[in-house]
Amino acid sequence: MDFTLTQEQLTWKKTVRDFAEKHLAPLAAENDETQTFPREVVPKMAALKLWGVFVPEKYGGAGGSNLDWVLAMEEIGRVDAAMGISVLGHCHAVRAILT
Repeated sequence: MDFTLTQEQLTWKKTVRDFAEKHLAPLAAENDETQTFPREVVPKMAALKLWGVFVPEKYGGAGGSNLDWVLAMEEIGRVDAAMGISVLGHCHAVRAILT
């Protein structure tokens, strides 16, 4: 079985990595220490459709696959585990609504 990512998947992974390093990583340590949630990044994440990676486009999501979601979670969690858990919880709730 070939586990090589497609060019589209690699581009998505890089897009999320760049976003996470630019917008999440600089805030992560302070947010952990102060136990705060970075509300200012929520609209930016929404614009990238990170809150709905696998949600069908007809409902406003990205229409991505489960693998696209996993790639995004990996990159978010790599720089900010707390935000990764927030996205994880949100996405599981959304998946329950969709099914």
